[in-house]
Amino acid sequence: MSAIVSNPSKQKLELDQAKLWIVLVGVNHYQDSQIPDLRYCANDCKELAETFKIATQKFQKTEIIPLYDGGNKPPNLSEIITSIHQFRLAKPEDTVLFYFSGHGYLDSNNRPILCVADTSLEDLTRTGLKLDILLNELRQCDARRQLVWLDACQEQEQQDNTIRQNPTGQLLTILEQQAEQSQDFYAMLSCNKTERSWEIPELKHGLFTYCLIEGLQGKAANTEGKIDADGLFRYVERTSKKFIEYKKNFVDGDDFSKGMGGILRESSTKLKLNRFPANASQTPQRIARGSGELIIGLATTSTQRKALIIDNLSSSEADIRLCRILQARGSFTVDYCFVRDQQKQNLQQIIASYLQEENQKTVLLYLAGTIEYTNPETYELICHQETRINLNWLGQQLQDSPVKEIIIIADILDTSGTTKNFIDILQPSQDISLCLITVTTFVPNNRKFLHQLVTILENAGDSEREFWVSELIL
Repeated sequence: MSAIVSNPSKQKLELDQAKLWIVLVGVNHYQDSQIPDLRYCANDCKELAETFKIATQKFQKTEIIPLYDGGNKPPNLSEIITSIHQFRLAKPEDTVLFYFSGHGYLDSNNRPILCVADTSLEDLTRTGLKLDILLNELRQCDARRQLVWLDACQEQEQQDNTIRQNPTGQLLTILEQQAEQSQDFYAMLSCNKTERSWEIPELKHGLFTYCLIEGLQGKAANTEGKIDADGLFRYVERTSKKFIEYKKNFVDGDDFSKGMGGILRESSTKLKLNRFPANASQTPQRIARGSGELIIGLATTSTQRKALIIDNLSSSEADIRLCRILQARGSFTVDYCFVRDQQKQNLQQIIASYLQEENQKTVLLYLAGTIEYTNPETYELICHQETRINLNWLGQQLQDSPVKEIIIIADILDTSGTTKNFIDILQPSQDISLCLITVTTFVPNNRKFLHQLVTILENAGDSEREFWVSELIL
């Protein structure tokens, strides 16, 4: 879910002695075989904890307790109860936050139960985390500022496209009652009644938490660099809606885009598409009481965005402008390859160093050249004379890459009119976060696409909002 350009934020906050207490829970695997396992809740919890560590690093006092599959503390009932008991140590000036990602059910009394790792459906009330228990802990807590974030509608979709035992309605009612008894209370739910909470394979996250993480990394910050609860909710709400609409409304055309914007493809390309149903929706909900700012983080400068421009026009003004806009407005670290000076092996080593870098968030590759094939199964991108990139190798690099978001913009010259479709050559998997945009021209030295790309990004950089990769096409 990558934005190419966005506006920078200031990073200044007057710190005091207040403490931020955070308990995060993510459950993938359930001991009860009747409860279906989930794919990304543990990763949601793990990466949200890591994001909070960075967003709160300038706070004087913060305690983060993550409980998830494979973590230091398992997400079972006793560990969770012990962790939320820590809220009793909070002082009035402190802030407490509880987050849960997993299944939510209703017990025989129609009360919400959060299903933890050792929950049993045969004894749901005794083995699940009752929402009433959590809220009772908050009522005993002296901290005036309290936040609850729940992604608890992960149940499998039924044939009639409804969610079995959807607890959202009861969650909203009970949280509204809690808010009436609180001073500064802020609850966020991942979706509305009758909706499901989507897990997105190419993001390796649930959509709700992915948006939370992006917001906490700075995209929800105000002009002073502060991230408050209300600003974060607005970002999550806006971005979730935008994502769902893109996934429902794929565009057929001569280009291909996969990842944040779904898939754009030639109609002849045969791929299994993860298209969202036309009635798909996910509308985050909030319940808020109080008028004060609930500051939960600070924007930080990201150094995890890299761009590599590979072109044979070393003196191209458009290439230079592209580098500048990616650096200035997209916060990319940009490298430009003068391909006439690069050997084939070295060029592939450079690309591999970008795509195989651990903990790298976003990589953008701009590739310009002509496709040739030595046999029906082996294709190469000729960038300059004998400077070539093996596209079969590149496809494998994409599949094995640990990078979270990859953007490839390919400007292809096809002089023969028979070049195989770029996506058919790379054959990327459906579960990697990749946005691939290709344009093919039949006229040598025609750089119309590059000039249009630069113009679009320069105009987007002057706006007051993020500009997503998929907007280059739509």
